[in-house]
Amino acid sequence: MKKSVFSLSVVICFLFTSCTGFMYISKTREPEISLEKKAGSIVFINFFDYTNLQNVKEKNEVAYHEAVQKIVEGLVSSSSSGKPYNFFLGDSLRKGLPDRMLTQMAAADSVIKTCNRFRSDMMLALDSLNIFFDWETNTDINGDGSKSKTKDFYLYTRFYLSLYSSTGQLINRSRVDNSLFYKSRPALSGLITFQPSIAKASQSVGSLALKAGSDYAARFYSSDVRELRTIYTGKVFKESNLSMQDGNWNRAIQLLEPLIKSPDPKIREKAAQNMSVAREGAGLK
Repeated sequence: MKKSVFSLSVVICFLFTSCTGFMYISKTREPEISLEKKAGSIVFINFFDYTNLQNVKEKNEVAYHEAVQKIVEGLVSSSSSGKPYNFFLGDSLRKGLPDRMLTQMAAADSVIKTCNRFRSDMMLALDSLNIFFDWETNTDINGDGSKSKTKDFYLYTRFYLSLYSSTGQLINRSRVDNSLFYKSRPALSGLITFQPSIAKASQSVGSLALKAGSDYAARFYSSDVRELRTIYTGKVFKESNLSMQDGNWNRAIQLLEPLIKSPDPKIREKAAQNMSVAREGAGLK
């Protein structure tokens, strides 16, 4: 489907020293997950057994439980406002299945059986889930000239999801990552730092998982985005830039056409850049 371009909210910031400015172009980004059916119900099934000690340490089970509950909440809440795709919970934990990590697909007959049982058009499977900390080490110079080190810890959640049709065919596989700053800790003797507990971070895990559900649901829909573009300014481009500012892209193109044929190579080069922005604003290639 051809990208459509909406009438824009445009900002131009003039930088007199470089004779360049900036313009925001509003456009429509197509859905990341494109489906033939433009509506349907999607049942969520969790294949990741976080109670299996081979997958998750027992002390961290509470955080993984929270993650599953909250991603479902994020999915359901994102489809509760009359949107065409409706997510709902089918099974929050199917025990005994190995950690898939996107290396295996659900059996077609199992998917068909699940969709028939829940009367759903599609099935969304949580194949795997990973919760972990990463960190950055910072060195500070104290007033007496000595050095001290701290570590900034960041909490990450990573969901692996597979979407199937009611006939058992794989439609899409996705990974949804989210992170947040968790806390800072001093490095003892400048070297040793105790890593935060995943179990005690359950509330923060829930916040990330809730956003993951919302982020995934958003992949089914087009979105309006604003992208920054560089344009050249100056007297020769004043009228065409004002036309772009007003969202009158065709007029800007008309004004720039003679400039890209200018005998002055510098004007030709700058006009070509502005023309590319105007054509993009008009939805032209």
